[in-house]
Amino acid sequence: MKNLSRQTSAAIGIILFLALVIWFLVLQSNDKKADVFDLDKIKQKIVRVEYDISGYNKQGQKVMGTLTGSGVIFFVSETMVQIGTNRHVIDCGYGVDAECFKKSSEKVRVVMHDGKVFDVTQVLIAPRGLDIAILNIHTDKSTDYYHAYSRNIYDPPLSINERVLAVGYPLTDNRSTKLSTSEGKILSFEDLVISDKISFKIIYSDAYTNFGSSGGGLFDSNERLIGLTTWMTDKSRQSKAIEANIVTINLDDPFIFCPSGYHFQGDSACVPYVD
Repeated sequence: MKNLSRQTSAAIGIILFLALVIWFLVLQSNDKKADVFDLDKIKQKIVRVEYDISGYNKQGQKVMGTLTGSGVIFFVSETMVQIGTNRHVIDCGYGVDAECFKKSSEKVRVVMHDGKVFDVTQVLIAPRGLDIAILNIHTDKSTDYYHAYSRNIYDPPLSINERVLAVGYPLTDNRSTKLSTSEGKILSFEDLVISDKISFKIIYSDAYTNFGSSGGGLFDSNERLIGLTTWMTDKSRQSKAIEANIVTINLDDPFIFCPSGYHFQGDSACVPYVD
């Protein structure tokens, strides 16, 4: 009986040891997965945004040119791809430092990760002056593209020092654009309240971005979209991103669309183009 008891104890000990080894290996595997960004998957969700503008500034001088930025695919159906970006990427009249006052024409297009170019068929801006816009393109090839996934209510909240990846199409020294990635960590948060029901976070990180990255994506280590890159500071080399969920939540007011022949002005007005 004593030998049997010893054998049983030894077997239990071996089982416990193997269980501990397996548990340790699983933890190591999970840590490894969390520390590696799948860049190929992320890049498929990022687009380059090109914005052609013709108009006049407040001094009456002619304004003409092409501005570039970035965007993230939020939604894909059989015939449409929906892209989130910043309003200042596709509206030179947005903000206190607006480059144009009156517009005679404007056009927006997107360049997908595979190099295909699509004209934007509909532009919508967020209410309450938020620096958010939605771009719709219609194509029978929409199933060639994939949308980014965001965190949901069941996921743990974002935390300080969490690793992140900023992805976008910044301008280079020779004024060309190239997909760029920058790893970093979350530094802090700022809560902004725009109504009794709606609030969102500004995410500060040291995943530094450059001009042209606006509208690009800030991702966590599981390739989930957590923010839209919106501002950057040269002195502290910090990037600020608007929490991605603000694009998909039910705002108090709907997104705004201007009919053909009209453009956005201010928070919600649509005014006609000038000759």
